[in-house]
Amino acid sequence: MRFEREINIYGDEVILKRFKANETSISVVQGKISALISESELVELENSKATMYSKLASAELQIDGLTLNFSDLTTKYNTVSGQYTSLDSKVAQYKASVDGLSVDITSVSSRVGTLETWKKDVSLKITDSAIIATVTQSDSYKASVNSLIEQKADSIRLKANQISWESTYSSMTASGTLTCRNATIEGVIHSDNGDDQIYMRYAALYFIRDGVDVGYIGTNTNADNTAQKGLTFDLENTGHYMSWGSRDTASADVYTMKWTYSRTALSGGGGYKKNTLNAGCDIDMHNWYIKNVWLSGIVAPNGYIGWTGEIPIIAKIVNNSDGGITWYKSSIRVSNGIITSAPKT
Repeated sequence: MRFEREINIYGDEVILKRFKANETSISVVQGKISALISESELVELENSKATMYSKLASAELQIDGLTLNFSDLTTKYNTVSGQYTSLDSKVAQYKASVDGLSVDITSVSSRVGTLETWKKDVSLKITDSAIIATVTQSDSYKASVNSLIEQKADSIRLKANQISWESTYSSMTASGTLTCRNATIEGVIHSDNGDDQIYMRYAALYFIRDGVDVGYIGTNTNADNTAQKGLTFDLENTGHYMSWGSRDTASADVYTMKWTYSRTALSGGGGYKKNTLNAGCDIDMHNWYIKNVWLSGIVAPNGYIGWTGEIPIIAKIVNNSDGGITWYKSSIRVSNGIITSAPKT
């Protein structure tokens, strides 16, 4: 505001004068926007009455707050006596910040069509018991993400959408792949791939396929003597079979069953019956015994079932004292083509 000439607004010799000053300014610096709008008017009348009229509005926007100021001042006074005859003053202040809201407004009329907030903030807080570092990014009040590191004397807490590290003996990628030389883990280890899951607990691996509890591989004890412990392959009642299989060729898209226990009869042409141990390849006993066995349905190479019966034989020939010969007969017993007994010589 600038006066062209010095005047005395209280003197009786005042003549008609008029002054107006309008100003609008906008200042933009890093992290701050300020705006100022002012309007002033001074009118002196020949009848010794004077009027001063002033309006001011300012707005200051910073990264952590918004401050608005409004003023409306109308003054009428008598230039001879120096006493005010009329005073009408309105002042309003509006202040908004991250930590709190302070409002002292005489009269405010406001309408907001669209409000969009964008903020990035980094803070480091040090107390007597903790060091807390926080980074925040917000495109709007609905889309806000932040990361946090909190260090105390007995704990360190990390919070973020992605956490990664790299060291000489261990590392973690942003996508969650952990690499380390050794690991000691207490409790349950869980691998989840939708309906297919694996749990490692109680010294055993528990398998779930398509949501069905199949069974586990682990340790157990003899029910009749708990001091006797062993390694077990246990099939749950919801599982149908357990098997050793082989992918016979590189192009094969299935694994062929080679040794299979079927708890229930399996579908297909394999002939896997209920409660049966099935072989899918030759079995070589390497000259070890098969004990306590019943044989059934043996098929000879020509397609016929093995013969069952007795084969008569001469088990012994003895020279008599009179020059004659005595023949002793016996038999070999055969069951389904397998010799089950023979006389001793």
